[in-house]
Amino acid sequence: MPSPKIVKYPKVSKAQMNNKNALGHFGVNMRVGNERTVVPTTLDIAWAAGIYEGEGSCEVNRRTQRVKVTQKDRWILDKLQKLFGGRLSKTPNKGCSTWQCYATRARGFLMTIYSFLSPWRKAQALRVLRG
Repeated sequence: MPSPKIVKYPKVSKAQMNNKNALGHFGVNMRVGNERTVVPTTLDIAWAAGIYEGEGSCEVNRRTQRVKVTQKDRWILDKLQKLFGGRLSKTPNKGCSTWQCYATRARGFLMTIYSFLSPWRKAQALRVLRG
């Protein structure tokens, strides 16, 4: 059995670590404010799956996965952001807001809620996760 390959990651300076607009390894967005602030419980995950099932979408855009939920009730999106990170934006002239997450965060969200999804949404999530 071959020995496991050791992967060396590039060194990052303190200036790069403090740069709020820096991109992390593999181009993952590491901007401050995109992190989750609460650890989700099983009930929170089931709730998020229900919201995603009814109001969400996912897609692969330029080889990057994206998950999006649009709602008029901002508190729902605030809760999603606290539980899973991501970012919020307001839709002009429609009175709606949108929660979005990309790349690693989007894949993590889809894998977390996967077991609570309907068969159709599971197939959709698999298509996006496979890229």
